[in-house]
Amino acid sequence: MDKIKDFWNKVVQFFKQLLDLFKRPEESLAQLKNNKVSEKVFFKKVILPFIAICSVFAALNVVLYGSPTVASVCVKMLFTFIAFVAAFFISTTVCQKTLELCYNQKTDKSTIYQVVGVGFLVIYLLSLLLSIVNMFFLWILSFYVVYLLWIIADVVFGIEENNRGKFLFFNSISIIFSEALIYKILTLLVPNLSL
Repeated sequence: MDKIKDFWNKVVQFFKQLLDLFKRPEESLAQLKNNKVSEKVFFKKVILPFIAICSVFAALNVVLYGSPTVASVCVKMLFTFIAFVAAFFISTTVCQKTLELCYNQKTDKSTIYQVVGVGFLVIYLLSLLLSIVNMFFLWILSFYVVYLLWIIADVVFGIEENNRGKFLFFNSISIIFSEALIYKILTLLVPNLSL
């Protein structure tokens, strides 16, 4: 019983932090600099569960709104999982290279993972929402990532306001569009399967 209580308390605390991220992003993101969680732990305990849940919900979307076959449901779930994982690692590389090449900043991987993870949280939540409710126009909310990256550039990396353009451009593009692009490439590999 204590394990269930502890687990529940951790889930509640996580969602409170997530809600704070959307209510007061400056304060929440300021803690990112001092949070020294390992990149592997962050990926396993935060990013991977969200990716797994998004994959399951993508398969559920096929069941609810598509023409479900066992193959199409399994392939949709697998392709979504692969696309989100690949997009996360591509975006971490883009963020790291942008900081190194454009701003001469060497940043530890832990901070990079957390910064990209914050951007992807918006994408994950939108993916979950849109898997249940088919309202494509809500993808416009993904541009909240740009606002979060604007704050991150200042609070976490100390980039001046006039110099944030390259950081915002490259990282926003990679976080918002890389998953969809990778998913599209994967679906082109199996043209006979309708997803």
